[in-house]
Amino acid sequence: MKLRNVNPLGHVDVPLLGRQGDNGEYAEEDERGYAERTPTPGSGCLEPGEEFDATEDQARQLLRQVGNFEPADDEARRLLDQMADEARPEAQAALIGTEGGIPTIHDGDQFVTGAPVPPGDTTPGAVVSTDEGTD
Repeated sequence: MKLRNVNPLGHVDVPLLGRQGDNGEYAEEDERGYAERTPTPGSGCLEPGEEFDATEDQARQLLRQVGNFEPADDEARRLLDQMADEARPEAQAALIGTEGGIPTIHDGDQFVTGAPVPPGDTTPGAVVSTDEGTD
């Protein structure tokens, strides 16, 4: 599958992919002492915006770094959707707390203790409370 480097730093080393260090040939210096680099695709650090191949395991680790990497093909987009589906039950469970065995949720305005909360059901934006029904 293909991912894209969208890291705001641009050129980044990614040891997980075996991509780090210089990645190109330098031309001879001009009269100002500058030498342009010609990147060698697939070697050294990732270039800004570069699309690259990744295994599923590598993609799972890199796609967690929102703002650094993004899906670049349908297969990677499906994997990102699958990862979101896998994380959803765990995130929902974290939104519901109990106070002495009584479900406690925060509805955005106040704590609601003893509210009937069916398993897996959460209020969007609910916050876990360990308080005893006070703000």
